[in-house]
Amino acid sequence: MRPAPKQPLERGEARALPSPDSDARAASFTSHALLPDGADAPTHAPVLRMAVWLAIGLAATKVASFYNGELALSQRVDLPPVVAVAFVSYKDVLFALRLGLLGEGVRRAVPTRHARTVERGFLIVSGACLFYAVVGFAVHRALHRPLTLALLLLVRDAALARSSVAERVTPLLLFALVVGPFALAALAGRAARRQGPPRFALACAIAWTALGARAAPPQQERWKQLSQEMARLSLSPHLELLQSAIQALTARRPAFGDASPADDVTPLRTMRARGYAGSATFHPDSDAPRPRNVILVTLESVGTKYMSLYGSPYATTPELVAEASHAIVFDGVYAHAAQTYWSARALTLSVYPGLPWCILPCGDRGAPPALATLLHERGYRTAFLHNGTLRWLHAGTLLGERYEQVEDYTDWGSAPLTSWGAEDRASIDRLIGWIDEQPGRPFMAHVWTDQTHDPYRESPGAPAIEFLAGKPPPHHAAELARYLDVLHGADAQLARLFAALRERGLADDTLVVITGDHGEAFADPHSDRGHGLTVHEEELRVPLMFWNPRLFAGGRRVDTIGGHVDVNPTITDVLGVTPAADWQGSSLFDRDRPRRAYFAADYATEYLFGVREGRWKYVWDATNGEEHLFDLLDDPEELTDVAPLHPDDCGRMHREVATWVSYEEAFLAARRD
Repeated sequence: MRPAPKQPLERGEARALPSPDSDARAASFTSHALLPDGADAPTHAPVLRMAVWLAIGLAATKVASFYNGELALSQRVDLPPVVAVAFVSYKDVLFALRLGLLGEGVRRAVPTRHARTVERGFLIVSGACLFYAVVGFAVHRALHRPLTLALLLLVRDAALARSSVAERVTPLLLFALVVGPFALAALAGRAARRQGPPRFALACAIAWTALGARAAPPQQERWKQLSQEMARLSLSPHLELLQSAIQALTARRPAFGDASPADDVTPLRTMRARGYAGSATFHPDSDAPRPRNVILVTLESVGTKYMSLYGSPYATTPELVAEASHAIVFDGVYAHAAQTYWSARALTLSVYPGLPWCILPCGDRGAPPALATLLHERGYRTAFLHNGTLRWLHAGTLLGERYEQVEDYTDWGSAPLTSWGAEDRASIDRLIGWIDEQPGRPFMAHVWTDQTHDPYRESPGAPAIEFLAGKPPPHHAAELARYLDVLHGADAQLARLFAALRERGLADDTLVVITGDHGEAFADPHSDRGHGLTVHEEELRVPLMFWNPRLFAGGRRVDTIGGHVDVNPTITDVLGVTPAADWQGSSLFDRDRPRRAYFAADYATEYLFGVREGRWKYVWDATNGEEHLFDLLDDPEELTDVAPLHPDDCGRMHREVATWVSYEEAFLAARRD
């Protein structure tokens, strides 16, 4: 028989609490917030029942990810689909069960009158966890890895990323984000009202977890037996975010072991500390005058992998291929980290941009003079022109005091193409106009393009080129097709620049330097997508072309290995200008410089450090204590790790990496050379 409905309290009236020695009345009270008036309440583990539904919801997002693109991987790793799905979702189920046990323990530990608050809180937390799991599904589709705090902080201005996000938001995803948490709350609340412990549901969840865990190979064999896609998909996005937050808050410095002897530190020191007097190491083939003007073009998100100038099968840069007969093309140049924020510092200041826990400026060390500063003191006009937004490049701290003019597309009245900026044509138009303003005065301009940034939006009316016709890659074909199109468009804008210089009689008197801030990955050949996450070639190796028809007639290619830190010293070497004493880089024409390049990445959950030297590329995963070695002459796509076969080379290059990290930490934190 149903009890009579409770009468509402009058203002100021008190109602007696249930007697704590009455189990039935206490149980009814604890779940009262989840029940309609007069309904019977559960007597056992309501929070744990809710956790089972959370586990189902989290596992469902992983199943959706698996069938969205990873189904074929189960065949590659010789796992039945059911076992593969269990493997990619068992950590999420385990996370939900642990959270439920914690919540149930808190519910039983608090006074009876607070139990309903615990249940309500767990219901809210469950909805938030499912919401984040759906977000994690979208992040994995885009980047093939979980979201971390470092990735969240990378988007320092969320409004800038709205175009990239909008490209990947589907109606179904929006529906899941909005409806999923409410549906979970309804199902979990209903489950909490049931009598008895959830034995059968818990047994199923535990069996599922055991099946998934059993499918996982031993940790030391993980990367040999499973693809990285499935291994990363199996990570719990909630635990990865928590782990990355703890790592960031504790500022944990990884251990590297012993550094190299002192003589290996010398190339890392500033030019002043090395005793460099500024003598030229570039010697032209003729007595032709050196150029007076400099244009540095940084192509956003452009590495060598998809440039026909560097052997790509896609004819993306026919204009640069043609102009190579008037240029020196460097084949072994690297970004020190595949992220704009780092590359802008190395390209502007000719110092290593920092370490994951110590970004320039750091401690007491200020920034050295920029190339623009040196040339301005010699009477040059200087400008930084960007058809994106300067909010991303932090113009106030990096560029504001180093160029006479610092402009982005908003200063030109150009229509935005995406939330990141306008089309590349706007930068070239502004550069040509700026050159014409004072035709007789030497100039130095740094042009940073933007259109090749995700989401790779083509210019209005531009014809699409079917680069992938007939044989698209298995992952991200649509995105790669757009990227190849806009890369071809950037090449066309560079052709406009070369033509404008020739029309004005400035070609022989102008040095045009073309590089990229970093590359871009499209899960080919590795599983990674985007940039800033790894130290693979497709993200780090960048173009570098020095163009001047008078100096470089006939063209040539150079296999010297270097990095962004070396670009400015190489420019001053060609101009015959004394470089800044506080620069760390060296001219790529200097035969005595060490032919190596250092790099790092920390936007995933690992600290990765590496060095390229000769045919070898060494990578140290400082988080997991693993080392990798690749022979880029025989294996340019880094598919075969040969570290076990070359322990001596690994030991030597590990000491070089340790020396670089140790020296940079001290160099950036104090005023020393």
